[in-house]
Amino acid sequence: MVRVVFTGMLICCGLTACGDWHADPDGFTEADRALISSMVLTAPHHDTSNEWLGNPAARALGQALFFDKDLANGARVACSDCHSPKQWFSDARAANNVSRGVGLTLRNSPSLVNVAFYETFGWDGRADTLWGQVAHAYESPRTMGGSPQRLIAALNPRYAPWYQDAFQAPLPTVPSDGSITLEVKAAYANVLKAWAAYLTQLTSTDSPFDRFASGEREALTLEQRRGLKLFLGKAGCIECHRGASFTDNKFHSIGVGQTGNDVPVLDLGHFTGLQELAKLAWRPPDAPQVMPTQADVGQFRTKGLRHVAETGPYFHAGQVETLKDVAWFYARGGDHQGSGTVSPFLVELGLTDDEQEDLVAFLRSLTGTEVPRGLRCDSSLPSLDGGMREFEVCTP
Repeated sequence: MVRVVFTGMLICCGLTACGDWHADPDGFTEADRALISSMVLTAPHHDTSNEWLGNPAARALGQALFFDKDLANGARVACSDCHSPKQWFSDARAANNVSRGVGLTLRNSPSLVNVAFYETFGWDGRADTLWGQVAHAYESPRTMGGSPQRLIAALNPRYAPWYQDAFQAPLPTVPSDGSITLEVKAAYANVLKAWAAYLTQLTSTDSPFDRFASGEREALTLEQRRGLKLFLGKAGCIECHRGASFTDNKFHSIGVGQTGNDVPVLDLGHFTGLQELAKLAWRPPDAPQVMPTQADVGQFRTKGLRHVAETGPYFHAGQVETLKDVAWFYARGGDHQGSGTVSPFLVELGLTDDEQEDLVAFLRSLTGTEVPRGLRCDSSLPSLDGGMREFEVCTP
């Protein structure tokens, strides 16, 4: 009898650490819990090349220009057309399609909410600063078709007081021959940084996942907790979607085919992005030069999954319409139709229909608070041709 009691005491101590150990009701291990806790959204990446990030007047100028349709070349197009504040600053105008600026672009425009948390920009990594990506978007003949001279000329004289207020310097005048002077070049860089200063404010936090990660178990439903368990384990999503923004900030080929209404037949992804990065004039002088290799073909940046339920269609060209489609794509191991060498992470997962539904339920828990109304309204000056406004106009 004594021997039995003694053995039972040893078993009790071994399993419960003498009363201190409690089994996780959702089956998460200590390692899972530590990983989950590390994924609460905190401070974004700070761009040391942009000295105007915290400047309120620069942010205000950036917001006005984001909605202004008089800056593009060839059509009345603003940033807000492809990044609608009604759709979490993404483009949901058409499923299975690329975005349209002054012309058809090569890809579907992703959400700009929490863009400040990325380390590289564009689907293909063609910029290593947010203001560098703004330059790409403004100058691309498919998006806004602009140039430094055109932008500064378009700002004169309408936004000259705004520029003076932000940068404590007069807005220069573009020479009549259209040349780009040092003054115009410096002003253009300032305006790009003002655009970026506005964009860094587009953040969303306090999602149900964040509250769960901070200890509020009931913040996630049972289905969402099961989905999180799959996300960390069987589904393998965590291999690429890690960190507080649910991205490893790296590039992978998932082999998704170039299918859709106006999707180009071929897209080399990161290979093209690195070529564009090398040509980008608006980069810090000490930025490293990285040349593309064959391994970069068909790779795209891992998209962050914050508010992903609000920002379809999905993949770089909007190839699939719903999160259910995304789950099915990964569950079957992809379609292996894209260019490049497909990532070794892309394998058939053997997820049941119920498990796919749980995974989608978890992804819906990543939607946090909406961007404040004051950042979603149109603060641009009235259009030169009296055109109608698409979004709510800001009020004083």
